[in-house]
Amino acid sequence: MNNDRKIKMDKFVNLLNKKLKNNLDLPNEAKLILFGSPISGFGSNDCDLDICLINCGIDSSLNPSIFIDIRLNILSQIGNLLRKDDEFGEIILLRHARTPILKFKHLPTNFNCDICIEHRLALHNSELLKLYQEFDERVAPLGFAIKCWAKLYGINDASKGSISSYAYIIMLIYYLQRCSPPILPFLQQEEDNNNSLKIVEGWKVYYTKDINLIKQKFQSKFTSNKQTLAELFLNFLHFYGYKFCIHSNIVQIRVNGIYDKIQAKVPMRRKIYVEDPFDLNHNLTAGVYSENLNYFIKCCQKPIIGLRQLDKEIFFLNEVNDQIDNNNKLQKEKLKMDFTSIISMYRPTEKNQKYPNREEFQQIL
Repeated sequence: MNNDRKIKMDKFVNLLNKKLKNNLDLPNEAKLILFGSPISGFGSNDCDLDICLINCGIDSSLNPSIFIDIRLNILSQIGNLLRKDDEFGEIILLRHARTPILKFKHLPTNFNCDICIEHRLALHNSELLKLYQEFDERVAPLGFAIKCWAKLYGINDASKGSISSYAYIIMLIYYLQRCSPPILPFLQQEEDNNNSLKIVEGWKVYYTKDINLIKQKFQSKFTSNKQTLAELFLNFLHFYGYKFCIHSNIVQIRVNGIYDKIQAKVPMRRKIYVEDPFDLNHNLTAGVYSENLNYFIKCCQKPIIGLRQLDKEIFFLNEVNDQIDNNNKLQKEKLKMDFTSIISMYRPTEKNQKYPNREEFQQIL
């Protein structure tokens, strides 16, 4: 995401904050905060705005159903306010979502926005992911590549039973913590974070928040992996296409080692389980359909055979898009086209198409 986009986002959130404070009965301390991919460092120039209204004066110890009703009431008030303004459209209140949200579009900026109320865990999730992407310069471009690959292959829409972009980033961090040699540490080791332990929405939240302290402590132990971005991207596909046991193991970034569904006391169903870093009862991929999960595995398997034959860096040229002079539009378009055109070549044409098993794959290589 370029700086111009970030500035526009911040300006819009500040203006919206003033609008709510001037027209709704909110405490003086209430304010809107951006979270999600624009904050974590994995946001693209066309990403949605995730916004949280905090300090609303809601007692978090209330009965959960009452807590939800109060949040819904505030969201309804915001929705009614925005409907009176021609600058806002496509206003929808998702009452029955796990966390109720108000979706809307700001027409002058073309921003698609989601507002939630007092969802503090989401703010910590964004901060934790930001620390991971700041630890190694390869993490953010890898995240962009995986999100682009998933979008090109049509496997990134959670509303249609696929894996969400957020879950893909957790899956990436999980892989980078366990590749050989590992690239990322575990930032939620409880014994290292007792001083920062707090309870948020009923869950333990602990992690070291100072990236400089994190690098001082861990970086000397995580410098031996010199793989290129392309190698890591292909190995990510290979890991989830052939190595990771989706039906029995859990994707979790809290602790080292293998954590399976028996340990977590969750059903041994043929479903992927990506654990939220803090809300341990939240499977980020609970809504993924079985046929989409099978197709996801095929989308991992097919590209690695073809892409290993190519120049390993060619389809990562677009990672520098945001660093290129904005005036050089022709170069930006060319670099972007390289990635999408090459990756698109290897999209599975049919969901029931069969690809090599582990042994057959090794013979091909």
